[in-house]
Amino acid sequence: MAKQAKPGSNAVDPKIAGQFYNDIRRLLDEMNSKKGEYMSWCKGQRELINGIYDLAKDKGMPKRAFKALVKQVELETKAEQVFEDLEDDDQDAFEMIKDALGVFADTPLGQAAVNKAEEKAKAKAETKAKASSVVDGLTH
Repeated sequence: MAKQAKPGSNAVDPKIAGQFYNDIRRLLDEMNSKKGEYMSWCKGQRELINGIYDLAKDKGMPKRAFKALVKQVELETKAEQVFEDLEDDDQDAFEMIKDALGVFADTPLGQAAVNKAEEKAKAKAETKAKASSVVDGLTH
């Protein structure tokens, strides 16, 4: 029979190791079960989406073009979110790098980013002007 490990030693108590292993296996099995449920649910959702594409096709909409449009919008949204997830300082650095490289300026996504940055800069300037006006009102 194996000896129980002493605290601070490199020995492994088989009973304790077995308990930890069983706990981990149980959690992994639960995760795999949930993953299977989710994948099954997604399959159903994809079937519904394909049904909508088919209905659109039946109404005269080119299916491949419509699917491409949906995918493009989805990817643009993801790309915008990448920028939005950055901290303010990182967004500024991102814009500086983009300006320095001159990339994306002529693409719809690039124009959307430029427009968003301009809106943000305008809002920031308006907030600063309002704050300055309040301060001026307090000091005069």
